[in-house]
Amino acid sequence: MATIAKYNPDMTVDEITQELTTEAENEGTTLDVLAPQIAAEVEKEAAEVQKDREIDEAMSESSSQVSTRSSSGVSRDKILPHGKVLGDIYWTAAGAGWNHIGLYYHVDMAAEAPGKGQVSRVVYTNQVKVANNYGRYSIRVDKPYRVSAANWASRHRGKPYNLVFWNNKTIEASKYNCSQFVWASYKISGYDLDSDGGSGVYPDDIRDSSLLKHY
Repeated sequence: MATIAKYNPDMTVDEITQELTTEAENEGTTLDVLAPQIAAEVEKEAAEVQKDREIDEAMSESSSQVSTRSSSGVSRDKILPHGKVLGDIYWTAAGAGWNHIGLYYHVDMAAEAPGKGQVSRVVYTNQVKVANNYGRYSIRVDKPYRVSAANWASRHRGKPYNLVFWNNKTIEASKYNCSQFVWASYKISGYDLDSDGGSGVYPDDIRDSSLLKHY
C-alpha cells in the first residue's frame, strides 16, 4: 500500500484502501492479491514518468532556458501548438503526479481533463500549457472515428477529475482523469489506445500506442 500511496499523494491511505477493496470485490479477488499487482504497475509507470522528466530537464539545459521550474524539474510554460486535424492527440511531461494527455477537438481547440479540482473541458489551445518534452500525434483511424472521439469529448465536458489511474478503464463514468478521458473517446469506437493492457491506462500508455504517430 505504501508504494501506491507514494505515487498518489493526493489520496490518503484510507481512500486508496477503500478503492482497492471495492475493486477487489468486483473482480472476485482479495486486497492482499490485488494490491501488489497494482503497486507493480504503478512503479513501472512512475519509472517512465521519471525518465520523461529527466528528458525535459536536459532539453531545458541544452536550450539555456531560464524559467520557474517545479521541484520535479519540469515547467509547463509553453503554449500548446495547433494540431493538424481534429482527433489528434497531444502529450506532455508534467511537473507533479503523472504526465498529461489530451485530444484536439479542433486544430486550435483542446479537449482534456486538466487535473485535480478541475473539470473536463474544451478550450482553445492557447489556454493549454506544455513542457519542453511534449509531443503531438496523429492517430491511425479513419475520419469518422476521429470525429466521434471529438464529439464524445465535447459531450463529456464538466466532469470532475478522477484521482484513480490504476482502475480507470470505464468509458461512461461520473469523473475522468486525462488518460481515461482520451482512452474512452476512442474506445467507444472499438479502438483501445492502452499500449500495455494494464488495469489502468496512463498518459504514457497512450503516447506509446501503435495507433499513434508523432509529428
